[in-house]
Amino acid sequence: MLPEAILFDLDDTILTFDAVAEEAWQDACRCCAKRGEGIDPRRLYEAIGQARQWYWSDAERNRQGRLNLDEARRQVVLNALRRLGVADESLAAVAAEQSNTTGGRRS
Repeated sequence: MLPEAILFDLDDTILTFDAVAEEAWQDACRCCAKRGEGIDPRRLYEAIGQARQWYWSDAERNRQGRLNLDEARRQVVLNALRRLGVADESLAAVAAEQSNTTGGRRS
């Protein structure tokens, strides 16, 4: 038997993941701060917000990022860390994975 209707929520108007994503990024920042010396989780969270806006504002990066969200998250965190003077790719990978593990859907 087929369902009577199928709903597609392409723009998060039915279900929102923003609150979950923000909490996931905050968890990732706390995790990153524990692993990286001198990283303030609040400053990193702000830098990630700026890096996310920068990353997703470009049409080509947006297209590429949607094809590989794990890599997009890693790039966002790496960009944020660099804004804070930290260029640690392994730390960026850990934080990106943490944001995904705790529920972050969109970088």
